[in-house]
Amino acid sequence: MVKDMTPAPELLAVTKAMIENIWEARLNDAKQAKAEITHKLKVLDKKITKVVDRLVQATSDTIVAAYERELQKLEHEKRLLKEQQAGVLEPQKSFEESFKLAMALAANPWILCEKGGFGHKRLLLRLAIPRTLTYHTKNGFLNPELSLPFKLLGGVNMQKKHMVRTAGLEPARGYPRQILSLLCLPIPPRPP
Repeated sequence: MVKDMTPAPELLAVTKAMIENIWEARLNDAKQAKAEITHKLKVLDKKITKVVDRLVQATSDTIVAAYERELQKLEHEKRLLKEQQAGVLEPQKSFEESFKLAMALAANPWILCEKGGFGHKRLLLRLAIPRTLTYHTKNGFLNPELSLPFKLLGGVNMQKKHMVRTAGLEPARGYPRQILSLLCLPIPPRPP
């Protein structure tokens, strides 16, 4: 069963390209968010500098208190922006390094069964089949439902599926307008 879960190479290439596009888009979003926060911090630092300069020049106690409140508010805003900047994470590894093992497993899950130990086989079973296997006393194990990644990458015996025949679903030639019953339609021969 595990040998049948191997997807077509073309499908793997398309999947890898799609995931890489998503990876690049998120990486660009993270860089853009970090640049925006850095710009906001620079603007905020300029505002803080202006408020401090005004505070030093102020002579009235009420004006000094107002500038101090404004300064506290700006400092709080600056701390929030620094926390946001720390929360924007860029990946530490490249796409190839991060997804090399996952793509290798998706390309040929049989390698994990063949070369891995009992723990690897158990891990593959959990990854491929999310629910417990059903066992029938006369027929043995029933067809399991595969997890989403394995369904999307081909599923069991996906290469054995065929397209619908071109003839046989509708009449191939025109008929005069009348009610057609299934008994009067010619039945085309099945392809070998």
